[in-house]
Amino acid sequence: MSSAIHPQYFCTRPNGTFTPLIAVDELPSHISIRGAPRVLAASETQGMTSLGIVQTRPQTYVVEGASPASTRGTSTNSTGYRTRDSDLQAALMRVLSDECLPANERLAITSLIQHGVSRGMFAPSSSSNGWLVPNSGGGIAGNVGSRQGPHYNTKKEYCSYWIRHGECDYQQQG
Repeated sequence: MSSAIHPQYFCTRPNGTFTPLIAVDELPSHISIRGAPRVLAASETQGMTSLGIVQTRPQTYVVEGASPASTRGTSTNSTGYRTRDSDLQAALMRVLSDECLPANERLAITSLIQHGVSRGMFAPSSSSNGWLVPNSGGGIAGNVGSRQGPHYNTKKEYCSYWIRHGECDYQQQG
């Protein structure tokens, strides 16, 4: 087991005070700082100083005096390690850092991260939230036999409205 997470970097204020720098993505997922998103687009980094590539750490800070919001899950378990939602958010941030990512996908991922991954965006049943639908037409590359039931070969398609706007516009008919 590793010890508690500690800052790796600091800055010096004009009065000589040393101030630790903490990556926003190392804070619990229920903590948000207005004006400091967990992920930045390349255009949002203008005027900032980069520390270069810094590895993602498997732990998050424990914030005292802040209670978790009731609509979000907490990001760490009792040992301080990230839970599934935080791991998913970290994976989305790694995908987002790819400069070749198309703008529509970047917008959708950014929206997911900013609105909170654990707010039910990834519900177990994709048919209940309407933004992920099976593709019944066409096949997928390769002709693999059914291994995991009738939906094993079903290719999933993302709703174009979701990709463009980062929110669901699905209304059930009937």
